[in-house]
Amino acid sequence: MNRIFLTIIVAASVSSCTLTGDPTQGGIFWSPSKAAERQAQLLTELSNKQLTASSLESNTTSLLSRKNKLNKELNTLKAKRNNTNDNKDINELNAAIDALEAELNNM
Repeated sequence: MNRIFLTIIVAASVSSCTLTGDPTQGGIFWSPSKAAERQAQLLTELSNKQLTASSLESNTTSLLSRKNKLNKELNTLKAKRNNTNDNKDINELNAAIDALEAELNNM
């Protein structure tokens, strides 16, 4: 009787276990094909993350370049404003400076 009961428990336990290629998903049976599928999935995820990182790096470089260019323009306009006495020119320069500063603040 004990032997039959033990056989039923073992059979039930084994039938509920699944093949896995990922040890974090449980199961006591390892499957080479499931492991290969898991590796392919992880490589695809890694590749996608590397593409995203590369794109973000490129965007950051582009934004920094744009910011440096705007700062140079801003400094040039401020220097012109400091060297002029014409109120009309000063007003135009102030408007341009305000626009550049707003753009820089929005970056």
